[in-house]
Amino acid sequence: MSGIIKAFALLGLLTVLGAAAPQNRPDLTATDKDASVEPAKRQALVERGKNEAIVEAARRGLALQRAEHERVDRERRNLAAQESVAGSTATMVPLAAWQLLLSIIGVAGLGVTLYYAHQSSEHARRAVEVAADTGKRQLRAYVVQSDLALKRMIPGEVPVIEVIFKNSGQTPALNFQAWGQAAIHRTAGPFRSSPTNSHPGPGIDLGADCVSALPLEIEAIADPQFIREVQANILTLTAQFIATYEDIYGEKHALRLNVRTLGNGNLLQTVLY
Repeated sequence: MSGIIKAFALLGLLTVLGAAAPQNRPDLTATDKDASVEPAKRQALVERGKNEAIVEAARRGLALQRAEHERVDRERRNLAAQESVAGSTATMVPLAAWQLLLSIIGVAGLGVTLYYAHQSSEHARRAVEVAADTGKRQLRAYVVQSDLALKRMIPGEVPVIEVIFKNSGQTPALNFQAWGQAAIHRTAGPFRSSPTNSHPGPGIDLGADCVSALPLEIEAIADPQFIREVQANILTLTAQFIATYEDIYGEKHALRLNVRTLGNGNLLQTVLY
C-alpha cells in the first residue's frame, strides 16, 4: 500500500513540473523559437514517455499489489475453511461416537423388545393350547365301569360276570367295543382252566350318560362242585375286560378292568386306563 501511495505522489509531482515548465522559459525570438521547436517536441515526447512509463509502472504495481492482496486473502479464506472443516470434523467425531452408541443401545432395546414379544406370543399360544386341551377334556367322552357283578352262582346255571360300562362324558363315545377273558385256578394247587373268551362285536356309538352291558359266561365253573369251591375261595376266578372307543376329536381311548373273586362270590376289581 505504501508503494502505491509513493507512485501516485511521484506522478502528481511530475505533472505539476510539466505544467509549470513553459511558464518559466524566457521569451524567444521567432528564429529561436523555430530552432527550439524540434528539441522541445523531442523533450515533450521524452517527458510524456517517461510519464507514461511511470503511470504504467504504477498501474502494474497496483495490479501486482491487488493480485498479492487477493492471493493473501484467498489463502486466508482457504486456511479459515480448512480450520472450519477441521473443527467440524473434530466435532463430528464425538457426535459419531454418540450416534454409534445410541444405535447400539437402540438395537439392544429392539432385541429385548422382540424377545419379550416372542415370549408373550409363546405364552399366549400355550394359553390357547391349554384352553383348547381343557375344552377337549371337558367335552370328550369318558367311558367308565359303573357296575360289576358275578351272577347265576347256583347249581344248574352258567355263572356270568357282567360289567356295565357308562359314558360319563358330555359327547358320544364313537365306535365303542368291549370284550373279556376269564379263567379259574386252584388257590393252593396247580389246577388252571382254559380261558373263556368273548370277542368284540361291531362298534356302536355310546351316547353321553348311556350304558352298555357286557356279560361273560363262565362255563368252566358250571359244575356245582366248582361253584361251591369258588364260594369257599378254594378256586379263584379271574377275568380281564377291555373297552375301546374314540372321542369326537378322533383320539382313541382304552379302558382295562382286572377282576378276581373272593369268598362268597365277591369281586375285587382293579381299573387300569
